[in-house]
Amino acid sequence: MFNSQFDSTVICPICQKNNLEKTGSKIVCPCGIELCDKRNVELHQIEHSLSTATDLHSSKCQQIPLFAITEDFDDDSDDTGMSSASLSMLMMQCNFCQFFYRIV
Repeated sequence: MFNSQFDSTVICPICQKNNLEKTGSKIVCPCGIELCDKRNVELHQIEHSLSTATDLHSSKCQQIPLFAITEDFDDDSDDTGMSSASLSMLMMQCNFCQFFYRIV
């Protein structure tokens, strides 16, 4: 049976033109962004998080927020105790009202 919650179409918040695609442990866009994620986030979860962040921000501010990709370090450590891998995070921020939200 078809389950639409797992077949979401999510427009890339960075380029706002192309659809995000899930390929293995990565979420990619033809514009060049690549989110490396070991948490196995699905597109419908990103869509929900984007909607939540947009609703929260727009309830208090009318400015257009920005989106950015940042790196966070995985908790897997090498022999030195240093983290050896990083995960990408998609963040929404507004420089006007100081709103900040981690999308994924």
